Amino acid sequence: MTIAAGILCQDGMVLCADTEETITEGRKAQASKLRMWQIAYPLDSNCDAHRDIRITIGLAGAGHSDWIAAFIQGIDHHVVEDVPDDFNVEIFEKRLKEYTEQFFLKYIRAYAENPDHRPQAYMLVLAQFPKVRAIYRVHENLVLKTEDENFFLAVGAGAPVFQNLMRLLLGDCPAYRLPWTMDEMVPLVTYVMDKVKSEVPGCGGNSHIMKIGKDWEHEDIPIRRIKELEIQQTDIEREMYRKFAEKLMQQARE
Repeated sequence: MTIAAGILCQDGMVLCADTEETITEGRKAQASKLRMWQIAYPLDSNCDAHRDIRITIGLAGAGHSDWIAAFIQGIDHHVVEDVPDDFNVEIFEKRLKEYTEQFFLKYIRAYAENPDHRPQAYMLVLAQFPKVRAIYRVHENLVLKTEDENFFLAVGAGAPVFQNLMRLLLGDCPAYRLPWTMDEMVPLVTYVMDKVKSEVPGCGGNSHIMKIGKDWEHEDIPIRRIKELEIQQTDIEREMYRKFAEKLMQQARE
């Protein structure tokens, strides 16, 4: 799996990744490495009313699937397990950085002295707190966050194509005034993922797309629906290019 991406929307977040992984030379398989946790703790232990603070964590990875799975499994135990009652985004970031340093030191950097011989694990972590949402990019002891400047982030070999195409289609839009909903973003992400898989070697298989709502609801988009969108978008793209070609020829005649 060599492409994973997260997108912030008006009403939540969209998480996606390809599913192709290499087993041996010439042999490939389908596997998904999207994962989501939901955490809740009381807002006020002295309050009789049922109120709580709800947090959603979404994860995706690009690179070697075994190490992606290990990283995700470790977060369950070291970052989001036994959260304190005052758990907030600052505590989450601190735990994430500490866990990342330990994981890459023990399992990645210790694997081989030469960085070229180490397994690759590029991780995306999406965090949705009551008043804060953020996307974290994790790789080789680095935890880089995008919150206000960008509303999407991708990792893996397909990341440059994904991000360039998203900017081309949507332009620049700061995360604090997003005009798009998750339902509007799903068809666009389906198209961009399909283009990445067709243009970047190693990106392939089905696209796994997940909607993570602010109201603690989430939904995996069915593969059948994604395939339907891909077919529809091929027809739209073909018509668009035909009109584009006609416009170019018209300009030449003028």
